[in-house]
Amino acid sequence: MTTKQYGCMGVVLAALFMFACVNGVWLSAARAAENGQIDIRGSEFRMQPDSVTVQAGQPVVIVFHNDGVLSHNLVIDALGLKTKTIHTGATTRLSFTPQKSGRYVFRCSVPGHTEAGMRGVLVVR
Repeated sequence: MTTKQYGCMGVVLAALFMFACVNGVWLSAARAAENGQIDIRGSEFRMQPDSVTVQAGQPVVIVFHNDGVLSHNLVIDALGLKTKTIHTGATTRLSFTPQKSGRYVFRCSVPGHTEAGMRGVLVVR
């Protein structure tokens, strides 16, 4: 094979890789929306993802994973929702059906954690 052929093969392989990655992301997002489950991971001191969009009137299950060293929880004050505070490596669930469109802050309510950056936004459309 010539250098030019190797270069063309590299471009084709890179394009295929990018296509596979993009389609994988789209398929993952479609599955999450389809079953109403959203995974949120908390650690020092952030929530990932820090923005989540759901549909009003559709059941939602937030699965909260504590990937941090400290104990964490997830609360959505404006909707009156709160998980239990969990230790490192633990998971808890929060099930609800949002009725009203809007932007709702979710956060960790352990003292000092919200201020340190453990917060995000739930967008209900």
